Amino acid sequence: MWHFADLFDYKNDPESVVIDFSASHVWDHSAVTAIAKATLKYEKAGKRAAIVGLNEESRKLVEQVGLAAASGH
Repeated sequence: MWHFADLFDYKNDPESVVIDFSASHVWDHSAVTAIAKATLKYEKAGKRAAIVGLNEESRKLVEQVGLAAASGH
């Protein structure tokens, strides 16, 4: 089974990565945590990951839970 955070190549991806959710919907806390883990892994690799294309409901959920959830902030 693949997990969202396993779909990226943190070491070899470019310095700036855009994760586009235009064709997606973030449903729950576990989804936000998965996004947070991916962005945290990019940060640890010295890179930046931008999250774009969230629909209104997904954006609200991400704001409520917060992308710092996986980092403990």
